[in-house]
Amino acid sequence: RWHQDWYTGRAIVTYVGPGTWAVDDAAVRFDRLNAGATDGLVPDTESVYRMTPNSVLLIKGNTWPGISGLGLTHKSPDLRTNNGGRPPPKRLVLKADLADDRVFD
Repeated sequence: RWHQDWYTGRAIVTYVGPGTWAVDDAAVRFDRLNAGATDGLVPDTESVYRMTPNSVLLIKGNTWPGISGLGLTHKSPDLRTNNGGRPPPKRLVLKADLADDRVFD
């Protein structure tokens, strides 16, 4: 599901399988996101950035200093779209969180 996280920052690297999806703010229906909707948040799928394996995604979260509540909207890839009856691909993902904004003091 599309969401924003309540931490300061995160680095994500997908080593195996499809990478994290992210989207610019202009493509997000924030009225639906803020209402807790799980579908129709990003109607223009062409605006979605799909990270490739070994790419590093640096995310500013909702508690990043100066952008309160404006973190990057992102989600895990939609693995259910795999057709042909095959199981979804495996993923190996490394996440490192910066959970405390006191680092910026």
